[in-house]
Amino acid sequence: MKRIGMMAGCILASCALGGAYVATASAAPPEFGSCVQVAPKTGEYAGKNCLTPAPGKGRYNFVPGGGANKKFATIVEEPVFKTAGGGEVTCAFGEGEGEYTGAKTLSVTKLLLNNCTQAGAKTVYESFCQSIGSFRGEVSGNELTGELGYFEKNGKKKVGLDIKAKLGKAIALFECGGASELTEHGMGTGTLIELEGSAIGEVKKVNKMTEENSVVFAVKKGAQFPEMFEGGEKDTLIANIGPTKTAEAATLATVAEVENAEPIEVKAR
Repeated sequence: MKRIGMMAGCILASCALGGAYVATASAAPPEFGSCVQVAPKTGEYAGKNCLTPAPGKGRYNFVPGGGANKKFATIVEEPVFKTAGGGEVTCAFGEGEGEYTGAKTLSVTKLLLNNCTQAGAKTVYESFCQSIGSFRGEVSGNELTGELGYFEKNGKKKVGLDIKAKLGKAIALFECGGASELTEHGMGTGTLIELEGSAIGEVKKVNKMTEENSVVFAVKKGAQFPEMFEGGEKDTLIANIGPTKTAEAATLATVAEVENAEPIEVKAR
């Protein structure tokens, strides 16, 4: 099974050895980018991952952003959503795609979670969760945006990706318990759940050009971990449940596997 797609690689203008290279202003780490080879003794870095500075004497330059092909694909492994009130929704897997939009940002343009069910249902049909009008168990997400940042884990600085809705607050709107044995679709009779807010996952591969990466969304002692970036505000999920939209704190546990159209680096130093 392929991994969550992440970022693109070689900038066309600098792919040819010895070709002209136009420097691009770098954002402060962490940032997405490509470590590209340039003419000898013209680059800013000595190694292929752009970690060893060699101003004007190196063979590589770091180019921020998504590269020439900014697309990625993603597989979300068995996501589990839980609420403070005891609700739990588990999906078998999810599939998505998107693109890199800047030195620190990306967008997830399509996301579909499959075979989603709620715990504690009395019948198999009552267990299904789905977006309105979708097939049983299918939950589609709204367009999402992600941004890189730092957080602390066990006394060490780690890179995280903060995922939230691109427009408004809602990440997804779906119902649980509305499916019927007479139809493949939800009937609009289940309990509506609007998931909003954001979740931060840890980026596992940093300071390395790679076609594959993973983002781990973790729960620690019943709370999302981490809940915020360094210097930032608390950034977590909320589930608005039922017609009264009763708000409950929510968590997400999953691993998002990433596969980039071209090698990309998440630079942390």
